[in-house]
Amino acid sequence: MVPLLLARLRQRTTWLALASLLGVLGVQLAPEAWERVVSAGMTLADIVALLLPLLGQ
Repeated sequence: MVPLLLARLRQRTTWLALASLLGVLGVQLAPEAWERVVSAGMTLADIVALLLPLLGQ
């Protein structure tokens, strides 16, 4: 389950969909800020994917 979730979180489309959902819910950010949120989410997912083997997962 965890590898599947991480694989999904590492995809740009997942973060774009989450950003769109937040926009529909009324969160307003500049387009550049949304791009940073997407990039940060993908980077965080990559870091977790790298750390999981070290933690024995």
